[in-house]
Amino acid sequence: MKKLILFGLIVLTTASFSFAEKIKWYSWEEAIKMAKKENKPMMVFVYAPWCHVCKKMNDKTFGSADVITTANKDFIPVKFDIEKEGIYTYNGKEYSGMELISKLSDNQFRGIPSTMFYSPAQ
Repeated sequence: MKKLILFGLIVLTTASFSFAEKIKWYSWEEAIKMAKKENKPMMVFVYAPWCHVCKKMNDKTFGSADVITTANKDFIPVKFDIEKEGIYTYNGKEYSGMELISKLSDNQFRGIPSTMFYSPAQ
């Protein structure tokens, strides 16, 4: 009987972790459209794949139930790889990733990880 109860607890614990809610991250392009449509600010997490502190922040901070709930409810979350090749459109102009982040931060961007909050014009 004890083994059956222990097995049940393990199954329940594993099931609760596998169905845990996560932040729904959007691309820059998706997020800009959604933020304007839903009139919500964007939460832009700036990172690089090689950054260990970024990974920790992703796992710990963005893994917190309170942060997940708030991010999904009150913001349009964007995960922005600062080193990803590509062109991003902002106010009708095209920018590289680093140029865009510099523009959004009024040239105050100092490094990763960074989280910025941005409200696009309607």
